[in-house]
Amino acid sequence: MKKLIKYAVFFTALISLVFLYSCYVSSSFGNSGIRLHFTNSYTASSARALGDTSNSTARVYLLDSNNAVFPLGESTEYKQSVISSTGTDVTLDNIPAGSGYRVLISIGSLSADGIFLNVAQYGQSEPVSISSGSTADVSITLTPSPFSKYLKGKELMGVKINPEDNSIYAADSANLYIGTDPGSMENNSLSLPASYEVQSLSIGKVINGSGTIINQVWLNTNKGILPYNGSPFNTAFSTNLIDNGDVNILDSGALDISATSPAVSVFYQIDGGLGGVYITDSTKDTPGAWDWLNIDLSDVISGQPVSGFYITDNYAYFATKLGAFRLSADIIT
Repeated sequence: MKKLIKYAVFFTALISLVFLYSCYVSSSFGNSGIRLHFTNSYTASSARALGDTSNSTARVYLLDSNNAVFPLGESTEYKQSVISSTGTDVTLDNIPAGSGYRVLISIGSLSADGIFLNVAQYGQSEPVSISSGSTADVSITLTPSPFSKYLKGKELMGVKINPEDNSIYAADSANLYIGTDPGSMENNSLSLPASYEVQSLSIGKVINGSGTIINQVWLNTNKGILPYNGSPFNTAFSTNLIDNGDVNILDSGALDISATSPAVSVFYQIDGGLGGVYITDSTKDTPGAWDWLNIDLSDVISGQPVSGFYITDNYAYFATKLGAFRLSADIIT
């Protein structure tokens, strides 16, 4: 009899728990939500309308009061929706009742594989409170995205801005792209000379015809340093750089070491070594006579000895496997 009473109590408690749980799910999860409505124009100040089908995909994210992402999909943390030209409602269902929610949204176009979203506009809501069994309407002001994707599908090896004219330079292994506006770069490209392959881009320094030291874009290639000066590439620059230019340059740069006359000191890095050359105003036009220095460190340091360097008007800073170093222009002079 005691066992029967125990079983009855147990099953009664179990049924009560199931009942309470079902009430909790239906009231807090099942009937609460957040709704967003999109019209033909995201904002009154936006020139882009929803009729532009290339930017009609919305991804909506939800943050809880602890700024943690609340999952909205089985395999993603966001809910994705295609917005029609006549307007679309996007509803986030099964959200627990509570306060302090924030809705984040990105709108743009999908990449060909459907994974990457090229964001055109984005926005964030004010804190939202959701009552049990109700749906809260959210208003979000969208602004143009500060992020843009250019040169799509290109495997770029580097990007630099030349401080001489503020032009932007980017390169894949076989082409140099140039523009003052990133959107125009794809239509303004130069092919590298045959058999040259870009490893990275640098900003170097050269002495121009009037004896002034200027900044210049350098392409670090499998055949030495390849400067670009606004005309066909200067293939003569690396004439005497190790084995007649057949050397894979990982990085390069130059330091202005002018004292009484214009002069620059060029630095480069290869796998297992580094080196450079000293160029004066009187030798700037005779690269075939330059005496390049190469320091082979492959016996003591494996791989890339210098992880990076930065050059100012007076100093060169090197980050290496043996520590950080600063080289003064005065020492070289």
